[in-house]
Formats: sequence, structure tokens, C-alpha cells
Amino acid sequence: MNGVIEDIAAEIGFTAALALIEYHGGRVVMIPVRPSPDHPIARTVGMPALTRLCAAWAGEVLYIEGDTRRARIERRALIARLAAEGLSTRAIARAIGIGERRVQQILAELRGAGIVELAAAGELGPPIETDQTEEVTT
Repeated sequence: MNGVIEDIAAEIGFTAALALIEYHGGRVVMIPVRPSPDHPIARTVGMPALTRLCAAWAGEVLYIEGDTRRARIERRALIARLAAEGLSTRAIARAIGIGERRVQQILAELRGAGIVELAAAGELGPPIETDQTEEVTT
């Protein structure tokens, strides 16, 4: 079962979702009915992402979880990218530092949400600009 931020990431991409967490995490935000370039969310994630948020959640109030979930989201994005590149479950597990069964579980969730397909199409946004492997294994 996905949380709100995972659903948002599926809609606007992992990079934009991480920006949303960074600047609005731990707060309740109202998604505008109509996107506007002067809206704080537009300044954070850009108009294309805000437009997609409005299409999905116009007028709704969402709690944006804090940065505590950043590592989880980054790990899932990395798993999706590695799977899209054709790495085996075993290779992904070794690269990430988690068990094969957990990789299988995460991939089932990501595939069910269409995230691996987005990664294969290059639509997840650029990789996070940190050393992801270190961050997700600590």
C-alpha cells in the first residue's frame, strides 16, 4: 500500500516529490484547483509538476511527510532504475544492500504502480544528486 508521497511521486516523479518533501515536508498543503506560477508549490517543483498535482488532487489538503521518508523514496527510485536497466533481483539486492525477497516485494509494488515502466521510459526525472547507495544502506 502506497503512502501519499509515493502516490505523488508516481504522479510528478521522484525528483519533484523529493523537492516537495524538502521544502514542504512536515506540513499540510492545499493543492490549488488551478495551477499558477506564483503558487509556492510551483516555485518548488515547477509548473508541469504542479499541473499534474492539480489534475490528481485539485482542492485537496495533503499532509506532506517530512524528510524521514527521503531515503525510502530514493531507494525505491534506484530499484526502479536498476530494474529498468535489466539488472536481476539478486544484483539489485547486492547493489542496494537489502535481501532479494525485499527487492521482489518492492518491485511488485513499483510494477503495480507503473513506476518501473516510467523508469524504463526515462520519465522518473534525473537521479538524485547524492550518493544513493550510501544513503539507502545507512
